[in-house]
Amino acid sequence: MIDLHTHTNFSDGASSVEQLLIDAQKSGASVISITDHINIDAYYYLKSINIKNYFKGKILKGVEIYCGYKGKQIELLGYGIDFEKFKTFLEINFNLEKQIENLQNQFDYLISICKKLGIKTKENLKADKSLAFVKPFFKDNIQSFPENEKFFSPEIWNDYKKFYRLCVCNSNSPFYIDFSKYYPSVNEVSNAIHNAGGKSIIAHAWIYGFNNTLLEIEEIIKLGNIDGIECYYSDFTKRQSELLIKYCMDNNLLITGGSDYHGINRNCQIATGNNNNLNIPNYLLSQFEEKDYFI
Repeated sequence: MIDLHTHTNFSDGASSVEQLLIDAQKSGASVISITDHINIDAYYYLKSINIKNYFKGKILKGVEIYCGYKGKQIELLGYGIDFEKFKTFLEINFNLEKQIENLQNQFDYLISICKKLGIKTKENLKADKSLAFVKPFFKDNIQSFPENEKFFSPEIWNDYKKFYRLCVCNSNSPFYIDFSKYYPSVNEVSNAIHNAGGKSIIAHAWIYGFNNTLLEIEEIIKLGNIDGIECYYSDFTKRQSELLIKYCMDNNLLITGGSDYHGINRNCQIATGNNNNLNIPNYLLSQFEEKDYFI
């Protein structure tokens, strides 16, 4: 078993690096990748510990980067990157001060929308270095006022994470935020990954709410010179994975997969996904070279 999409508490995961490695060992995974959002600090931390005390397998170098695409936020996974070469790109585009400022602007904007709609909110919602978005704004804020339930569909109210994809990233929603002004383009992110010796992969394509996902994938690939697609993912149906795998095979693209493990923040296990619905084949590792792994 393998899992090429996991997160630690260096981004929005709940688990420390050590806990993630322990969970990976328990899962039976032979290879994992730590793909924290806009952050590679976990790999510098790995140098300070004896990895084999926690995990006996191998670690494919990885990161997950936000991009602006047609006003939406989408993500690219970068594998096998040279972190020293990639640091400058992160420092320029995703330094902590800039990210906190952007998030505060987004919070302030959404609170102003809530006031217009009559939705009750906390007045002083402050962004912090955790860079958490949906949980502080929706779960810990909007949902803390039961009278707000009438403003949202049961689907969104009962799954706070869907507020982000179905409202904030939906141009037809009053909560819509144009992320193109906050994040670099697909082309810029993919180029940065390539310049650092890595491979750029479209992450979890089906969750973005495109009207025609395969058509948008084709455009993203053309814009960004993309190397592959994440075809196995915890929230995909079998049919969705099959369609992406066929697309990759027909277009000579890399195929990857991962659980998107976040520790206790999500009901998702390393390598096996949601309720054992994930089985990522080991043969995908043949697409990577020895230099792509963390030593």
